[in-house]
Amino acid sequence: MLQHSIHHIEIGVRENGEEFVLELCKKLGLYRAGYRETVHSRQWLVRANDWVQLLVTEIRSSPPEQEQQNCAHSDQQRGKAIANDPYLVLWDQDVDEGGRPVRNSVFNVCLTVKDIQRQVERLERCGAKMEKPVTVMSDADGEVKVAMVRSCLGNVVHTLVERQHYSGFFLPGFTSIRRQDVKTDDGYEIRPPTPPRNRITHVDHVTFAVEVDTSQDIIAWYENAFGMKRFYVNSAEDDGEGFVINLPNMALRLKAFEYWKCAETGVSSNTTLHHHSNGDVGVNDDDDDGCNKLLFVIAESLKDSEPNQVDTFLKDHKGPGIQHVALHTGNIVDTVSRLKQQGLQFVDPPHTYYKEINGMLKDLNMKESVSRLEDLGILVDVEYGNDKNHGDKKAKYLLQKFTKPIFEVNTFFFEIIQRMGATGFGANNIIALWRSLQTLLQTEQQQQHDV
Repeated sequence: MLQHSIHHIEIGVRENGEEFVLELCKKLGLYRAGYRETVHSRQWLVRANDWVQLLVTEIRSSPPEQEQQNCAHSDQQRGKAIANDPYLVLWDQDVDEGGRPVRNSVFNVCLTVKDIQRQVERLERCGAKMEKPVTVMSDADGEVKVAMVRSCLGNVVHTLVERQHYSGFFLPGFTSIRRQDVKTDDGYEIRPPTPPRNRITHVDHVTFAVEVDTSQDIIAWYENAFGMKRFYVNSAEDDGEGFVINLPNMALRLKAFEYWKCAETGVSSNTTLHHHSNGDVGVNDDDDDGCNKLLFVIAESLKDSEPNQVDTFLKDHKGPGIQHVALHTGNIVDTVSRLKQQGLQFVDPPHTYYKEINGMLKDLNMKESVSRLEDLGILVDVEYGNDKNHGDKKAKYLLQKFTKPIFEVNTFFFEIIQRMGATGFGANNIIALWRSLQTLLQTEQQQQHDV
């Protein structure tokens, strides 16, 4: 398996973990690749490919009946067992009577590192809180070293994995199953996994929703902890203020940072994904020009602004955290069409969106059918010259589509994105997304009021 800066992303679910996994696989076109069970937890690994791995974790409220006679742990012993498990952490401080987190959350971006001891020493010098010390885990396929650090941001943690001496499919302790659960009239039928048809290639970026006036401190923490650097969301972005959109009913600031030079610190990537003008993605191993970009985006409301989606996330999530994960595809028209057929629900853009961008679309030499994009509700935006990140001056574009929140509350959602040369994010799409989400929230609030 080729290494990648992001090893996996972890989702914590309060209950019904297996049902959640089945729905996630069905709607995103993923397959179950492995699992791990302990007295206190169940974990499922689902994949699109080696670069898109989601780990779903459920904390058990009590041991299974068949184990209770031999595992009559007290609450204190149970807490100690979780604390000593290098793969487990509670993602919510609020727990029920059974010790389970009361909320669902996407909370862990696991990073592959070259030298875990060196990285941990750097984190400790920065005053970061280590949730888990460096631990060696091994099986017949070799050994990995893992540790976990708590970030400065809400409930977000980062598991660190050094795995150059490991040839296994994921991590020691996990059992490979490679199965696809296909829904039939009689339930779910288990079949060997077929090659992914959703054309998802890798994680493009991860977006955090944070409290007002905290973005600069967060960027400083990640720069000190991991050597990450500022990334400009848009060519109109101000160095100090970030990319600010201040419109009626929409006051938002975006900032971003990325890991951009593999040799400087411990984050590892032996693989570079190159985006070609035709939308295909090529892989070059051990490319010296840089690493497969590890990009984080921060979204925060402006001070004294009206409540918006960021505020809704902070309220429902009980604090800052991971708002969405963007999955890159080589063909967004095909991907979104398939995902819709599989039952994944998306947010639709405002009805005036395509009329508003009609002039811009005429100037683009797009291979995609504009009418097909409109039918699927795919957002289009242009990145014009003077790209602050790379100095390019040609017009490039990106295509985006956003799902509805995957939990019962308005917190986490996925984004599907295709980059046609664009490296940042266009203002039109950001505005369209926020208006769409705001409309969705207002509709749901009105429905609740009517009930």
